[in-house]
Amino acid sequence: MITVEKLKVFEKYRGDDDRFTRASKKELAILSEDEFYTIRRLISDLKLIGNGVAAASYEAQVFEQINNLVDNNQAKEYLLRLSKTLS
Repeated sequence: MITVEKLKVFEKYRGDDDRFTRASKKELAILSEDEFYTIRRLISDLKLIGNGVAAASYEAQVFEQINNLVDNNQAKEYLLRLSKTLS
């Protein structure tokens, strides 16, 4: 489950997997490598949707995944914000 705490760790490393390789053991206990890549993929998908280049069916699929993977509305809002602020 993707939580606000995990998103904060992701944001610290700005979605950069090279930077994330330097994460502390404490951070790795919070956010696994698999979760890091899942968040990065979701953000990439949200950017496609935001740019209007995703099909409606793809958009529905992405939001279904978000509903299944993200813990609560606060974390969903955080994820959406990251998709707009991270490059």
